[in-house]
Amino acid sequence: NKHPSMNPPLNSYDPPDVYQSSLFPPAGEVNVLAIVENGVPYAKNLARIVDSSQDALGVRFTEEDAKEAPGSKYNPSVIQPGKGWQRGDTAGSDNCDGEHDSFCGRTGDCLLYGHNDGRAGLTIDGFSGWGVFNLPRMEQGVIVIKIHSWTFFPPATTAGWTCENGVDCTPTEAVHTNRALLSNDDDNHNYLRRENSIVVDRQQEHEQQQKHRQLKPPVPAYCNDFKLEYAVDGVITSLTQPEMEKIRKNPERVVEVLELYNNETFSGPRDVEFAIRLTGCGRQKPFDLTHIYWI
Repeated sequence: NKHPSMNPPLNSYDPPDVYQSSLFPPAGEVNVLAIVENGVPYAKNLARIVDSSQDALGVRFTEEDAKEAPGSKYNPSVIQPGKGWQRGDTAGSDNCDGEHDSFCGRTGDCLLYGHNDGRAGLTIDGFSGWGVFNLPRMEQGVIVIKIHSWTFFPPATTAGWTCENGVDCTPTEAVHTNRALLSNDDDNHNYLRRENSIVVDRQQEHEQQQKHRQLKPPVPAYCNDFKLEYAVDGVITSLTQPEMEKIRKNPERVVEVLELYNNETFSGPRDVEFAIRLTGCGRQKPFDLTHIYWI
């Protein structure tokens, strides 16, 4: 999915930070950093810091790259890379590695925040389309994904869309929430516009809550038509929400894993094509895909 939305967010400025005296001990006080350094300052490794004009790979995807992205080798008429995927992580995320000279999170209302912690992922919703991945040298035929089903906001890439990938929307393709399509086409599109406005209202409500330190909005609800669909070498499987819940495991708080594929007759090692998407809820129910594991 070589779409511009997959480019990592950029810091608002390049290092170094402006000196802030409040971040350092007053003269004559105990300086913990100086003790740790034992008189030898840590060497800055700013050569690994990516300038704000580039991304972690030194290249930024364009619309032309998106047009050239290959689809499924096994089911190309159905499975094509979606246009609504978005990389959801912090600015300068390629340098959020916890090292003493990491340089990330320099954006927004608090430019010096620079926190290394974050729960990043590829953010998708029911309009995002397929994500297509190559899983090299699979040996035992097992695929497990890690997700955030509690993601609060849909990707900005799908804003204003009323069907998958936002193109050629017809009444039969239009995706909505919790109800059948309205009989009148104009009413249907008006309804879908209202569904998009619900997401906007939720984001505005969250911004208002933040001002009062109520930081987390409610987790978006599932709709009746929700499905998680995945394909292994072009063979598509659809899971409703109850079916997905049956295989979901929570090894610890906010950690959700799903074993989607376990083929005991698998013969490897060989490369496997894996694709995944959400359908049914439009922008109402976003997910983050954080990891794909395979053996």
